[in-house]
Amino acid sequence: MPLALIAGSIRGIPLGWQLIDISFGVVGAVPAVVAWRLTRRLERMRAQAAAV
Repeated sequence: MPLALIAGSIRGIPLGWQLIDISFGVVGAVPAVVAWRLTRRLERMRAQAAAV
């Protein structure tokens, strides 16, 4: 978020548009966290299968 605000103000992007840009990052973080958790679960399952 700080980078979007700093770079946006340097480039002259209005604050409202900067907030919309930040919202895409926040909304995009949700599926990224879900995918990260599922990946960790798969890695643990693979490690358990290799140990057996």
